[in-house]
Amino acid sequence: MVGEAAAAAPVVVFADGVRVEEHPLAGLLARPNAEQSGAEFLEGLYGALQTAGNAYVEGVGEGVPEELWSLRPDRVK
Repeated sequence: MVGEAAAAAPVVVFADGVRVEEHPLAGLLARPNAEQSGAEFLEGLYGALQTAGNAYVEGVGEGVPEELWSLRPDRVK
C-alpha cells in the first residue's frame, strides 16, 4: 500500500532550481525499461526498501543509461 501510494506521486526533474519537462531522466523514469511503467518500477523499489531495507537499481546502456532495472536486494552483495 505504501509503495503504491509513493509510486503514484509525480516525479519531476529540476535543473538549477528550474523544473525541466524535456529531460532524459524524466523520460527514463516514466518508462524505465520495456517491461515496466514508471509507477511499477518505483512501486517495486519502494517495496524492496520496506521489506529489505535497501533498494538497488542497475542502469543499462552505453555511457548514459538507456534502461533502469531494479535488482533484488537479497541477491546483491
